[in-house]
This record gives sequence, C-alpha cells and structure tokens, in this order.
Amino acid sequence: MTNFVTVQRYESSSESDDEMEINQQDIQEKRKVRSQMAIKQEKQWSRYYTNRCYDGNKVHYRYNQVQLRGKQCNAALYLHYPNDTDEVVLFRGANEHDHTNSIHRK
Repeated sequence: MTNFVTVQRYESSSESDDEMEINQQDIQEKRKVRSQMAIKQEKQWSRYYTNRCYDGNKVHYRYNQVQLRGKQCNAALYLHYPNDTDEVVLFRGANEHDHTNSIHRK
C-alpha cells in the first residue's frame, strides 16, 4: 500500500507579485475615490480649474452657493495629485466663508 503525503500548494513568486501590484492599485484608486467623494458629499463645491505643475496636478474647487460670474467666496479647497506618489492630498484654505447676500442655487 502506498502512503501519500500532502504538501503545501506551490506558488511562484511572480504570481504573488502580480497580486500585490493589483492590490496596491486598488488601494490607490480607493484613496482617490475617497477624497473625491468627501468633496461631493458636502454638496457645496464645484470643480473650478486645474493647474498642471512640475510637482503634480492641482484641481481647484469653488464654493457653488455663489454666482459663478460674481465675486467668489474666499473659502478655498483643492486636491493635489503629486507626480512622485499615487496618493491624493486634500487642502482646505484657512479663509472663512465671506459671502453675503448670496443667491443659493436650487
């Protein structure tokens, strides 16, 4: 009678590396989506303009409770996408909302 011994399943290092790359990409995409969703959930910011610099992209948002062609609110917000990493950084300005007699959008 032959005895069988169970051995661990073989996995090459290249297969696990591919899985790690996919997992890292998923994590980076989730970070981007979370920062964008944080802005969308407030429902008071609209994309205004984008700067493409040597250190990355900056997407500026404006307070959308004031008219687009009128005086803008001093409150500032932008997302920074650095070139050297895959993370997204959310920056909020130190200025307070200073709009008065604003026309609220419906």
